Amino acid sequence: FLSADQREVDILIAGNKNREFGRNLQDWLNQFDYSTQLLDYQTSREDFLKQLSNSRITIFLPEAKEGFYLPSLEGMASGTLVICPDCVGNRSHNFDGLNCLMPDYSLDSIKASIGKALEMTQIERDTIKDKALHTVRKHTIEAERDAFLEILDQAYELWNA
Repeated sequence: FLSADQREVDILIAGNKNREFGRNLQDWLNQFDYSTQLLDYQTSREDFLKQLSNSRITIFLPEAKEGFYLPSLEGMASGTLVICPDCVGNRSHNFDGLNCLMPDYSLDSIKASIGKALEMTQIERDTIKDKALHTVRKHTIEAERDAFLEILDQAYELWNA
């Protein structure tokens, strides 16, 4: 993927699930000298992935509670630094300070995480992004199949518990 220097957008806000919050966040960011982009509309998967790959930092704004939250994992795979609040469905792959930043779902907390991301050294950012890629590699279709088959192997015990 593109290096940080090759990416055109400093901060992408993936806010199509929480448009008003995304707009408020962009309004706040506009007072600083960063290039920002707000995705507050549905787009094709191909376009979404392209925009992730062109952004240094991506803030994901999921619903407060979601099932398996794939977009933050896609962000990790694209090489953007992921900021994503807890939405339950990302707890199996988002680990605060290890492979992403995971603030509380509040404007102040997300603003603080943006500040933290912007103040990181390149080495700190690269370390988080390397751990993120390690996380992505664990979420292959083969690994998902093996986990599902393991549950099926235990189905009888689980139903009789």
